[in-house]
Amino acid sequence: MINKILVALDTNESYEAVFQVALDMAKAESAELTLLSVLSTDGTGELPTMAYPSLAGYPFAVPEYAWDAYQKQYDMCKRRGYETLSKLEHRATKVGVRARVFQDVGDPGTLICNRAKTEKASLVVVGTHGRRGINELLIGSVSSYVMHRAPCSVLIVRAQTANTEAAESEAFTQDHKLTAA
Repeated sequence: MINKILVALDTNESYEAVFQVALDMAKAESAELTLLSVLSTDGTGELPTMAYPSLAGYPFAVPEYAWDAYQKQYDMCKRRGYETLSKLEHRATKVGVRARVFQDVGDPGTLICNRAKTEKASLVVVGTHGRRGINELLIGSVSSYVMHRAPCSVLIVRAQTANTEAAESEAFTQDHKLTAA
């Protein structure tokens, strides 16, 4: 029985499909949603890495103006993430689904698995960018990490951006024009 669903959301990209699948499942199962966004500082997310540890274990010196700019961007990303999570929490509540929100900072795969364990989730719903081959090897795949390490079942949703859908629709239309002629 599915009673707690952890929904890992990438709030700066296409999260709508992931949320909708989880919301539909929560309604059908009378389950609670835990909405999680992880701000990543590893260079693959919205937050840049500002200071890297030196060989001696001390961070490189960062000019104050650069640190201030980073802090402003960090605060903006954090605020935007909470705003998105709050809107989704409200949407869930409107349709009778209990929801809670969390926003963590760090490694997405590790934090998603940790949150699933802490919240005693019976299912994790996570999106995928569809990286394959060298891109997956170099950049990594959060969904793959979660699938292999989560303490419960994992549902991976292939989220498509509006641009991808528009391009596929255009290609479909072009194919049918060619075959009709």
